[in-house]
Formats: sequence, structure tokens, C-alpha cells
Amino acid sequence: QFLFINKFGNQFINSKYDWAGFFSEGLAPVKKENKIGFIDNSGDFAIPPQFEDAAPFFQGLAGVKKEGKWGYINKTGILVISAQYDSVEFFSQEGLALVKKKNKWIYIDKTGNTVWQEQ
Repeated sequence: QFLFINKFGNQFINSKYDWAGFFSEGLAPVKKENKIGFIDNSGDFAIPPQFEDAAPFFQGLAGVKKEGKWGYINKTGILVISAQYDSVEFFSQEGLALVKKKNKWIYIDKTGNTVWQEQ
């Protein structure tokens, strides 16, 4: 069982998830019945459990794993960068993320366009 507390030490969500990540940009990834979704600060699912793995939101996007590949969703749960990568990192303040595809590192922007690719 995971317990969420606020910065004052007060409990605000008492949940029964199999796993829970940290809150970022108002949402936290949690695992329930072997799938990962995102909850809001009331403990309700904002994005239903449907992913194999997920990372917290940064710069409005979160990395998610579906059918063995990683992509990015927005805060409404829409896959905005298709699940095509072997691994993904957070988006930086500059709007770039480091991803890996076919053993090559690539920097992409928030639309999924390649900015730089390892030769």
C-alpha cells in the first residue's frame, strides 16, 4: 500500500496500488492490476491504466511503454509521439528528449522530429 503526503506531512491519498511514482505536473504514474495509468491529487485516475511502464510528466509529456516500445503522451492520455523507441528520457526545459532507437541515440523535439542523431 502506498501513502501520499503533501509538503506539510499530511496524508492526502491512501491508495492500494501495486506501485506508485512521484507527482509531477499534477499527475503521478501508478500501477494497478499490472497496468500503469496516472492519478490526480484526489487519487482518481486522470489517465486509465493501459501502459506497460511509464515515467512522470515533464514539459507536458510523459514517456509510456506500450507493446514493448516507448512513446510520449500528453496530459489527456493521447499518444502524441508514437511508441517506436527502445528507451526514452524526460523532456528538458529546452524542449528536447534523448531517445534510443535501433541502438542509436537521438534527440527529438516535442513533436517527435529528430534534432540530432548518433552516426
